[in-house]
Amino acid sequence: MKKVSFLSILFFSLTTLQAQWVKLPAFTNYDLTACDFVTNKIGVVVGNNGAVYKTNDGGNNWQYISPEKGIDYTSVEVNSVDTIYVSGCKSSTSGLGVTKLYATFDSGNNWLLINNSSVTAEKIMVKSNNKSLYFLTAWRGLQKSNDNGLNWNRIWNGGGTTVLSNLKFDNKKAESLFGFGNYSGYSTYSSIFRHLTKEGKWHNSWVLDFGNDAAYTSFNVLNDTVLLFQNNYSRWMPTETNNRFIMLYNFIESESAVGAGDTVWHFSNKVINNSISHYVQDCHFFSNTGLGFSVDLTGRINKTLNGGTNWTTIYNGSDTLNCMSMLSDTIGYVVGNKGTILKMSKTPTGTKDLPEDVISDFIVYPSPAKDKITIETSNQMNRSTIKLVNLTGQIIFREKMTSGSKEIDINNLTKGIYFVILESNTKIGTKKIVKE
Repeated sequence: MKKVSFLSILFFSLTTLQAQWVKLPAFTNYDLTACDFVTNKIGVVVGNNGAVYKTNDGGNNWQYISPEKGIDYTSVEVNSVDTIYVSGCKSSTSGLGVTKLYATFDSGNNWLLINNSSVTAEKIMVKSNNKSLYFLTAWRGLQKSNDNGLNWNRIWNGGGTTVLSNLKFDNKKAESLFGFGNYSGYSTYSSIFRHLTKEGKWHNSWVLDFGNDAAYTSFNVLNDTVLLFQNNYSRWMPTETNNRFIMLYNFIESESAVGAGDTVWHFSNKVINNSISHYVQDCHFFSNTGLGFSVDLTGRINKTLNGGTNWTTIYNGSDTLNCMSMLSDTIGYVVGNKGTILKMSKTPTGTKDLPEDVISDFIVYPSPAKDKITIETSNQMNRSTIKLVNLTGQIIFREKMTSGSKEIDINNLTKGIYFVILESNTKIGTKKIVKE
């Protein structure tokens, strides 16, 4: 079989493949509230009434691995193929519930209860950066563990009129964790409260520019800049109109605003978009590219190419979408109500099948990347050659693939576009990456 040239396959990849969102066959009718994937094939989805499912093949098959039935799971964190955390709340007839955080270190075969408490049924979330584990319950505050949940340190007490409901790490600073929530007064639901890790410490922070009956709905953080959706509320209930996309910037010490030593957030000079009508449930932005996605209450996936100035609906469904997990600009998953699972992947257009001498069964992530990239391929291709080349075709890196996964250090490369090429005796494939 004749080998395809690098230029030929590069042209094929850029002109015949595009990313599309496809709805996977439903296997449950329960609402799915959260998802997390570590590769394009391996991930976990969670939801109401004990729903915890894992896939090892990109959503073709799902395994029920729930640690406890009857819990409404709201958060999942997949650290590796083996290590998974899930959290949720089990309601009671008294109106209170029991929050529970479970961990497994063997892919869901066995689970350990590592944190639990009685609490009102507010949003519960677990986040990890592979060094520390954070567990958030709205009325029991924020706890941190450095030993996989064996011991906990409470770093925020929670409760009162300030309710944190979401945690995210800065996309470019793995140690910088942001917690967002809202402040509720007697007659209004206004402003935003934020907790921030900065140099290993936590600081109280406030956004004072919102006005009455306005609250955040979803956010991302890129290099200390918050990309935020703000929505109008009507007596603590979300509406589907008057959502807007805003950038928050600058930490300002202010003694007169809240208290001595507190930090105040202010809006940037520009509200990026003031006409978004959908209530955003979750969003993800890629640094330095302007590319972003959001999912909303009405079942739509929306896309921006210019950092939020303009949005286009690229998928329009009928059921509420709740959470997205993006591995790259072309690989991602979304979950929603009534068992909805959507998958984003590259599919050929204008041709029925890939050429038989083009390798398609391998992935490279993340992109954009700063320090390292990971290459994963099938076992059948683990005796191939991996090359990293720049736009001029110069080979930067060359090495044999001896297993199905390989990590490459790109920390010393200059910023720009590169291509990862996988070659066997008869086949060749390529993936584009962006070095930040």
